[in-house]
Amino acid sequence: MKDILQKLGAVYDLVVAKEADVSQRLSAVANREAAVTIREQKATEFESAEAVLAAARSIQVANATESARLEEDKVAFSNLMREERQAIANERGRLAPLQDEERQLFVDRQTLYNAQEALKVEKRDFAARYIAKIKAHFANTGKEPAVDDIQ
Repeated sequence: MKDILQKLGAVYDLVVAKEADVSQRLSAVANREAAVTIREQKATEFESAEAVLAAARSIQVANATESARLEEDKVAFSNLMREERQAIANERGRLAPLQDEERQLFVDRQTLYNAQEALKVEKRDFAARYIAKIKAHFANTGKEPAVDDIQ
């Protein structure tokens, strides 16, 4: 019986040692699993960072493309503005003689209006003088004067 108890004690010790070994292995597996989980999280974060970086690069490429397009539009607009300024300068050059002629016509029209007014005044003065001469002739002679006699 002692022999069986000894053997049972030895088997029990072996089972306890095996259980300790299995517990240690399970703990190591759990530690490895935690390490793998951490590595997977880091890999996921890295993949996310790579995705964000790829998105940022694609946005950067799109922005560079848009910038190049805007630069081309700026050059095209600059060329158009230069052409328009040249067209305006040409039109001013073409219109300058017409504007000078229009100013001269305005001055000539004013001169003509002034001359017409002066002629109206002179006509009134002449009519008044002529009427005064006719009245003076009637007053002096008492008869109707001949047109050539009035001076």
